[in-house]
Amino acid sequence: MAYLVVLSGSFVWGLGTKLPSWAFLRRAHILRAHLDFVAEVLEGNVSLGCHPATWKAYVSCLVGLIVSLAPLWIKEVKVETLKKLSSGLRGWRECELALSLLERGGAAAMGTVAELMNVISS
Repeated sequence: MAYLVVLSGSFVWGLGTKLPSWAFLRRAHILRAHLDFVAEVLEGNVSLGCHPATWKAYVSCLVGLIVSLAPLWIKEVKVETLKKLSSGLRGWRECELALSLLERGGAAAMGTVAELMNVISS
C-alpha cells in the first residue's frame, strides 16, 4: 500500500519542485494531512483496526520511500510531525530511517537531528 501511495503521488504531483502552483499546494496539503495522521497513530492518539505488524510495515515503507525517492516532499511537512514520526520509528528501532527523515527536513529539523544523535549514541 505504501508503494501505491508514493507511486500515485509521484505521478500526480511529481517528485521535484517544478510544479504548477496548484499541484504544489495540493501535494503539500495531502502529504501534511496524511503524515499528521500517521504521527497521531504512532503517538497512540488514534487507534487502528489492523495488525501492528501491518502498520509497522506500512509506516516503514512509506517513510523509507519518501526519504529515498521524494526527499523534497519532506520539507513540506511540519517539523513537529517529523519529530513525532522519528520518535515512533526510533521506538521500533528504526533509528537510521528516523535520522534520514530528520536530515531531509531542512534547517528547522537540525536541532532534532542533534537530539536524536545524542539518544542513539547513549
